[in-house]
Amino acid sequence: MARGYEKEKEKNTTVFGRETVFQGVLEFTDNLVITGHFEGTIHARGALVIVKSAVCKVDQIQAASITIEGKVTGNLEATDRVEMKSGSEIHGNVV
Repeated sequence: MARGYEKEKEKNTTVFGRETVFQGVLEFTDNLVITGHFEGTIHARGALVIVKSAVCKVDQIQAASITIEGKVTGNLEATDRVEMKSGSEIHGNVV
């Protein structure tokens, strides 16, 4: 029974590579790492990491946790935490 519980706690991580350019609405329940360019809206129940090389222009990002190392223009809202790393650039409201 413990093994099944461990699998439920594990989440998959998807990575948008440096060459990835995505526009639109993104919804996910696991974890996402953005290393490229994103423009649009993000609604997530998982964790979001925007690395140093990433550039995001959003209407809104909603996620359980958000870690910013790169550049984000738009509003951020996290149910757990927002972490802004040294060198990150954020233009918008943070909740």
